[in-house]
Amino acid sequence: QKQAKKISDELRAKNNPAYLVPRTYIAHGKVREDFMSGRRWRDIWKDLTPQERDWAYKALAEFINDMSEMRPIGLDFRNKSLSGLRVKGADGLKKFLDDIDDKYISSDNKKLILDIYNYLLRTPEHRMMVFGHNDLHGDNIIIDLEKRQLAIIDFECAGYKPAFETMYTRGMFDSSDFWDYVNKLPRTKNPNWSWDFRPEHRDLFKFLRWGYNAVMSQGKGPESMAYEIKVECDKARRLFERVKEENAKGKNSE
Repeated sequence: QKQAKKISDELRAKNNPAYLVPRTYIAHGKVREDFMSGRRWRDIWKDLTPQERDWAYKALAEFINDMSEMRPIGLDFRNKSLSGLRVKGADGLKKFLDDIDDKYISSDNKKLILDIYNYLLRTPEHRMMVFGHNDLHGDNIIIDLEKRQLAIIDFECAGYKPAFETMYTRGMFDSSDFWDYVNKLPRTKNPNWSWDFRPEHRDLFKFLRWGYNAVMSQGKGPESMAYEIKVECDKARRLFERVKEENAKGKNSE
């Protein structure tokens, strides 16, 4: 509770005109926040004009950038699992796949799924730890169009997470245009570092999330989804091969 208040107070002290953080205080053992006028991002997003969306993107980019600079950015190689999936690490994923008959998911496709998982674990954006809000969903962003004000609430989950999670596990922020805004902002503490959002990494993660969370853990089962799983694996394989080729070219050019 005290940490949530401290973090929101630090952000308020920045006085960034692009966004607003409500005043927070602790009362009766709970963190409370001042009332913010407007509508939740989730309810209003589809109705925004291109100009309003552009303004909201820029304001949110300023917020994410400011959050990441509140604490030092660093590498952490101890994190052995991808956030946003219900499986605990590559070993847990392998055990899950081993329990599925090969006639539903072929051995080649099981290997593909594991290879993609392990590839994403090794990406720089997964190893780079940043300080973030970590609960930035559509109910925690308030937009008041009349006041031209974007407010961020609920800081109890703020802390260190891989940049990978910040960029790829929050569905509303997986737009390349949005991360272009973030990348172009000046960084006072880390001028040589950028977020380096990669749509291909987002799409590979979405494939893993679809395969495990959306299909296999919600009652449909691989038996009824065998054909769809094969189709999605074929698409993921083509994307994965292209990503590996592009990475190889980049290393050769260096």
